[in-house]
Amino acid sequence: MDLGWNPAAVPHAPELLLQLREVRTQVAAIQERLLAEWRPHLELRGFRGSASNLAAYIELRRHDLRGLQRRLAGLGLTSLGRCDGHVVATLDAVIHALLLMQGHSVKAADIPRAARSMERDRVLLYRNTNRLLGMPPETRWTRFMVTVPREAGADYAFVRELVKRGMDCARVNCAQDDKAVWRDIISNVRQAQKELGRSCKVLMELAGPKLRTGPVDVGPPVLHVKVKRDQFGDPLHPALIVLDGSGRGGREAMLDKAGHRVPARLAVDRKWLAKLEPGDRVLFRDLKGRKRELAVEARLSDTEVVTACADGAYIAKGTEIEHEQRSRKKAAKTKTGAFEAPPVEIEVTPGGMLLLTRDGKPGGPQQLDKRGRVASPAHIGCTEPAVFGFLEPGQTAWIDDGRVGGLIEKVDKHGAWLRITRARADGERIGADRSINFPDTRIDLPALSERDLAHLDVACKHADIVGLSFVKGAEDVDQLAQALAERNRRQLGIIAKIETRAAVEKLPDIIVHGAGTHPFGVMIARGDLAAGLGYERVAEVEENIRRLCAAAHVPTVWANQGLENLVKRDLPSRAEITEAAIVERSDCLMLNKGPYLLHALSLLETVVMEMQPPAPNTSFPAVRW
Repeated sequence: MDLGWNPAAVPHAPELLLQLREVRTQVAAIQERLLAEWRPHLELRGFRGSASNLAAYIELRRHDLRGLQRRLAGLGLTSLGRCDGHVVATLDAVIHALLLMQGHSVKAADIPRAARSMERDRVLLYRNTNRLLGMPPETRWTRFMVTVPREAGADYAFVRELVKRGMDCARVNCAQDDKAVWRDIISNVRQAQKELGRSCKVLMELAGPKLRTGPVDVGPPVLHVKVKRDQFGDPLHPALIVLDGSGRGGREAMLDKAGHRVPARLAVDRKWLAKLEPGDRVLFRDLKGRKRELAVEARLSDTEVVTACADGAYIAKGTEIEHEQRSRKKAAKTKTGAFEAPPVEIEVTPGGMLLLTRDGKPGGPQQLDKRGRVASPAHIGCTEPAVFGFLEPGQTAWIDDGRVGGLIEKVDKHGAWLRITRARADGERIGADRSINFPDTRIDLPALSERDLAHLDVACKHADIVGLSFVKGAEDVDQLAQALAERNRRQLGIIAKIETRAAVEKLPDIIVHGAGTHPFGVMIARGDLAAGLGYERVAEVEENIRRLCAAAHVPTVWANQGLENLVKRDLPSRAEITEAAIVERSDCLMLNKGPYLLHALSLLETVVMEMQPPAPNTSFPAVRW
C-alpha cells in the first residue's frame, strides 16, 4: 500500500509553506533583537534558552494566525495554538511536514531534533518548578500553596495536618501578624515536613505598596445571643453559651480552624461557677430588661460549663446572673466579667458616601443626626497615606476585590471622598485589611518600604521564597534582587505577584529580570486583577499570563478566591469544582485561610489527582544552550 503524499492532493501546501517560512523569519529577527536587549539581565545560563523562546513567542503572538491555523488543522497538522513552550521547534516541525507533503526531502536529523526540542522545553518548566517549589508528591505535580493563619504558630497538630493533607508551600503574609508569629509558624512547618518526610517550602510575602483598609473601631462590648427560628417563629434549637471561670474575657461565637462552631463565652466568678450542676438554671435580665434563663447542660472542666439559651438576649459586662439550684437552696448571684468588644460594622449602600482617611484613625459607620440625616459619613483609613498624593476627582476606586466600587468626588486634607457606585442594594460591609485598588491612577510608590526591608531580613533567615506584592515593572524585581544580594541570598526564590494593569503590560520584562537572576515564579492575583481590569477581562488576562509564563518555562501560582466557598463555608459551588479541575494546568494553586481549610485540601487532592496527566521524564539530559 502506498502511504506517500500526493502533492497534487495538497493544493494549499505551497502557500502555507511560504507563509510559515515568513513567520519563522520574522520570529527569528525579533528573537535576536529582544535577546540583545535582555542579555544584561540573563545571569543564569539555564534561563537563556527560555528567554529565547519567550522572545519567539512574543513575536508569534503579534501575528494574526487564525486563517493559517484553520488550514493547518484541516491538514491534520498542529494549529500552533499550544506551542507556547517550544515556538521555533513547532514552526520547524510544521514546515518539515509541509515539505514532505509536497514531495520534498527533509534531512533525517531534522525531524527528531524538533521532537527533542519540544520535550526538552517541557522538561524545563518542570525543573524550574521543582527548583522554586520543591519536588512534587508522587500523586500529582500541581503544588498546593496555603495561606497559614496566625493560629498555626501555636498549633503544631494543625500545621502537621496541613502538610499531611497536601500543603506543598506555606504562605506567610507579612502584611499581617509579627515576626514572632512568623517564626513559630515556620518552625512548625519545618518540624512537620521532617516528621512526615515530605517537601513543604515556605513563602514569605512582603506587603510592598499594597493598599488596604486600615483598622476599624470596636463596637459596644455586648454579647448578642441569636436563636435560629422556623417560619412560625418557634426556636429550632437553643444558642449555646460557655460560662468561663478561668479569668479570660468573654467573646462572641466563632468558627475554629477545623470549621466547627465554637460557642460564645461569658466570664464569671470561678467560685460561683463551681456550684453549677447539669439541670440547674441561671436567671438574669438582659440589657432590654427581659427575663431570660440559661439551662446548665454539662460541665466541660473545673472552669467551663455549657449552658443553653432558648431566647435571644443582649448581655454585657456587669449583667447580674442568679444560680437557681434544683434543691431550691438559697440562690447565689454574681456578675458577668469583661467582654471582648467585636469590631463595628461599616456598611455602605449605592449612592452613599465613604471617606478614605489619611490619619489612620480607626474606621467607623456613618453617624445620623436627630432628624435621621447623615451627620458624618462612614470612614475607614488607608494603610498607605502617600497614595493620596496621586488621587484625583473622577478616578475609580475598588474595595475588597471589587465588592465595593466608588468614584472619587474630592480629595482634601481629610482624605478621598468616594461616592459608592457599586454595592448590593441592601448594603455591603467593609472591614479592616481589605484590598483597595485605583485602576485609573498611576501610583508611583517604592517597591520596598523600610518595613518591607526589615521583614526581608527575617525571610532571608527563615524562608525559601520571597513574594513581591504590587509589582509594577522590572525595576521592582531588580530592587528586590539587589536587596537579596546585599544579604548574601542570591539563591532565594522570588514570586512576583501580578495584580495591576501595569504589571500585566510589563510582564515579559518582569519575567526576564526575575528568572534571569533567581529561581522565579509568577502569582496570578485574580481578585486584584478583576478590580483593576474588570471582571469581564479576568479570564482573558489569566490565560495570557499563563501562556507568557509557559513560554519562559516559569511556574505560575493561581491565587485569590480558589475554592473560596469551600474554604470558608464548607459549601463548594459547581463552578469552583470545575475551576479546580481546570486549574491543574497551573503549576501551583493557592488556598486562602478559612475554617474548612483541611477539608478543602483533601477535596482538591482528589480532584487534581483524577484530572492530571503524568509528569514528564525529568531525567532528560542536561540542557545546554
